Amino acid sequence: MIVYCGISTGSAAASRPETLPTARSWPEWRYPALQAKLNPNPTAEIELTTNIALPIFFYSLSFSPISLTSANWKIRTPQPQWTRRAARAAVRREKARLRMAKKRAQLKSRPVEEQMAAAERARLHQATYREKNREELRDWEATRRVQFGVEAYKAYEKQQSQRKRNAQERRIAKAIKAGYLPVGYTLDDSQLITMDASDPAGEEST
Repeated sequence: MIVYCGISTGSAAASRPETLPTARSWPEWRYPALQAKLNPNPTAEIELTTNIALPIFFYSLSFSPISLTSANWKIRTPQPQWTRRAARAAVRREKARLRMAKKRAQLKSRPVEEQMAAAERARLHQATYREKNREELRDWEATRRVQFGVEAYKAYEKQQSQRKRNAQERRIAKAIKAGYLPVGYTLDDSQLITMDASDPAGEEST
């Protein structure tokens, strides 16, 4: 930072009003010794720009639509809130998957007896959880029957069963598109296969 200072040279200088010298009247760049005396640290401006201004500038660029992350400058459009929420949910699911994979790897390294005991504990826990859900569902259904009446609740059950069927059909369509199921596979086929599996003789499937 260059500092200007006035030097009085007799009565003539004292009679003149004190004004800041301009580059024309004070070309300090012509006198290196005087420049060093006036500004003993000529790199102060460069250090200030490098250490403070440039990091702030590049940090502010990270919030601008222009991204410097790649060699080609690209325009970043602000992502909607639901996309950011979905991204955070995907991160949470991936972390949970990695935790479960780590637990499975640790369990596989243990003796077979411990693995079987852990599997039995998981099965009992899941059965207890499902039974608890069934009880809560039964309580909820009884409450709704009293609240809305029997006919309204029957209409609601019909709507829910149709929604469930539609969701199953969408899943089957995705599986067919991915190649996991043959073309022409329907939900009725899946129900027949389930009945055949539960009834090897095929009496109920007919």
